Amino acid sequence: MQEQSSQELVTDKHCKKHPSEPLAFYCENDGSVICEECVAEFHSKHDFKKLSDVVKVQRDQIQEHLKCLPHEKLSRFEKAEEFFVRTQEKLTENQTRILRQVDSQRLSITMEIEENRKTLMEDLAAYYQQVEQDVRAQTDDYLADVKQHLEAYEAKVLSDFSKLQRLVDNESNNISAEVKAFTSAQMKTLEVEKDKQERKKICFESIRHFALQLIDTGSDIDVLTHAKNLEAKMLELQATEPSFDTKALTSSLTPGPAKTEHTVECPELPEPGPLSVKTGSITAKIHWGPLDACFGSLKPKSARRTKLQIFQKPTWLDTPKETLCFPIMYKPWDITCTDDECILILRENGVFVAVHSNTGQLTRVIRIEGEAYCITATSNDMFVASCRDKCCRLYSTSGQVIQCFGEGDMSRPWGVTVDRTEGKVFVCDSGTKCICVYDTESFNLVNKIAIPMCTCIALQCEYHHGIKAVIVLENSAHCVYAVTPGGDVLFQYGARGQSVSEEGRLSQPFGVCVDKFRHIFIADCCNHKVLVLGSDGKYIRNVLTRKHDNIVRPMRVAVNRNGELVVGTNECAVFTFSYIDKI
Repeated sequence: MQEQSSQELVTDKHCKKHPSEPLAFYCENDGSVICEECVAEFHSKHDFKKLSDVVKVQRDQIQEHLKCLPHEKLSRFEKAEEFFVRTQEKLTENQTRILRQVDSQRLSITMEIEENRKTLMEDLAAYYQQVEQDVRAQTDDYLADVKQHLEAYEAKVLSDFSKLQRLVDNESNNISAEVKAFTSAQMKTLEVEKDKQERKKICFESIRHFALQLIDTGSDIDVLTHAKNLEAKMLELQATEPSFDTKALTSSLTPGPAKTEHTVECPELPEPGPLSVKTGSITAKIHWGPLDACFGSLKPKSARRTKLQIFQKPTWLDTPKETLCFPIMYKPWDITCTDDECILILRENGVFVAVHSNTGQLTRVIRIEGEAYCITATSNDMFVASCRDKCCRLYSTSGQVIQCFGEGDMSRPWGVTVDRTEGKVFVCDSGTKCICVYDTESFNLVNKIAIPMCTCIALQCEYHHGIKAVIVLENSAHCVYAVTPGGDVLFQYGARGQSVSEEGRLSQPFGVCVDKFRHIFIADCCNHKVLVLGSDGKYIRNVLTRKHDNIVRPMRVAVNRNGELVVGTNECAVFTFSYIDKI
């Protein structure tokens, strides 16, 4: 399409109808470039001007409209493409996972059926032996009759077991076919949407490329020839945005108990007149009810819709407004906030985590196994603690250990943070000078990011979604770094190894957090202030100071659900501040 648009830029400056006449006028009625002969023959009653009088205006208008087609929008189309590819991959993974569940459930039920069959065979054999003992002294004819009845019953039950196994196999095959059909339909829908986005993207690139080429290399005649149609197309594309609403569904299999329960009574044996035989019953577990009660059922599950976020520029309050202040018994080793507005405070040298409500009331105290250096909230009711026994633990806010992970991977885990979007836990290991990355499903180690520039033991960290990097705070070096998953350092802030008290510098920084506007907040302890960096690592302002806000030795910072800044100080107090106008 770009080659085709380039070919439309003509180089001939003479009229096609009058080859000997140069193109010198622009007809505003028709929007065409004409020669002097065309004016006399076809455009004498039209409004026309010299090319030199209108070409600059047209170039400026094209340039102005080109601003509506920025390169950033093209990148959003590319992100939309990547989103569709990732969704397709997730659908494929979902199908594979459910098919594994189906196979596992079929194997479980089959094993249960086999166990029941073996039990029945053993019971039948024992039953026969008992009867045989009772009638051994009696006639062989009666014993043969008993054996015939039992063999007939055995054949019937085995036939029932075979039927049941066929039902299990059929149910398994039906669910597998349903999963494949469901995934196939979703993949086709995604493919259609992906193709639409691709066509929009190609059209966007083509028009934009043509406009740039027209401005840079097109002649005056070219500009006037294509300006009108090009402006209309650009205005139409200005209103076009990539779609991130896939309307895709995933599915899940809810396994049943994989148990069968049914009793089959053994028929009573015929009694000859003179014989005395003890008769009874044998229990066989055969389930003939709805098979999905045991096998499970397939249920579609809506996928989360992802939207491209465009952040508004916030308006800073001239003076931050204090909304909460409450004392605590010990200095805060770390602070994190949950989505349900709880404030978690690590205290007493990392031995306990105190859970406070959004009003500051202490609701419970959790003892941490192995003692912790840092904590970070992962959801409404769970948090991760990096512990001194060289591992990390996932806790519920009720105090239960959900998961222990990282044993053998780290020698001194310190700062810990979470990327909830991608499901990753980042742990700064000052012993090996790296950031260990774990996924939040299996809690397996998936990556190690080298941070050789960090020599300090106490490393704080916070994940920055805007730049997809881990903000690493090195306390004794008075520095902050932004490190990507690939190990690249996007920026460094602070004079390494130098404690500086001047504006925008650091002296013993202890805490770091990131808000929804991508600001980076740093608790600058010895300078008695909390300062703010942009996502590019450049100093913006001091948000809290000792002089204006009475903040003394801030140790830890966090952002709560309401977008307020939570500050824990060395004076055993916790404050919350509103620092921007509500948006």
